[in-house]
Order: sequence, then structure tokens, then C-alpha cells
Amino acid sequence: PIPCVPLAVSDERPVSTQSTWGDNVMVDCELTLVFQIGPDPQRVRDFVYKLGAVRFNEFLSAAVDEAMRQLVRGEKLENVLELRGSSQAGVRRVMESLNSKFNNFGVTFLRAVIKEVRLGRSR
Repeated sequence: PIPCVPLAVSDERPVSTQSTWGDNVMVDCELTLVFQIGPDPQRVRDFVYKLGAVRFNEFLSAAVDEAMRQLVRGEKLENVLELRGSSQAGVRRVMESLNSKFNNFGVTFLRAVIKEVRLGRSR
């Protein structure tokens, strides 16, 4: 059997997305995620044999980009800076989206925090 030690890992992801507002403002967000692989041995095997570290990183980048784009595009310009933090309903939706996509690969997202939101220039 594979010895398993529960471990939560933190990962920061910068995300740039274009709003759907008429002025096409770019929004940069910094998202911190805490996730675990396992802890039971079958979920660790699912991660190792079904996904692996390299594909996990690629899949995570794409899934976070998609979830954050949906979140930002669903907000009005005057509310977008309020996305900071972890208690906002949109952050919970991002975590639900990630958990649904990664569940079969032994990964569980435990916490998500939007640490920074910056508005860019209009295009």
C-alpha cells in the first residue's frame, strides 16, 4: 500500500480577463487556492494514474481561467473590486466549479481567496 500523509497545498494563480462591459476593461485577479490530493490511498492513485502533476497544472490553469472569467463577466463594473476575499458567493461558485472538475482525479479544493483585483485600461 501507498503511505498517505494528508497535505494541503496553496497555489496562487494570476488571471487576466476582459469584461463584457461596453468599455472592455481588463481585470487582473490574484486567486489563492488551497487543495489536497487524497487523503485516502484510492484518491491518491486516481491523481497519480488519471492526471499526474503536469496535466494537473495545465488543467488547473484552464479551469481557473474559465471560472474567473465567468465570475468577472457576471459582475457590474462598480462591483468588481468587491470580489476580494473568500466569503463572496462568487468565490464559492469558483470552488464548486473546480471541485466538480477535479473530483474524479482525487483533488479537493478546500479554500479559495481572491487576494487582489486590479482594473486595467480600457481597450
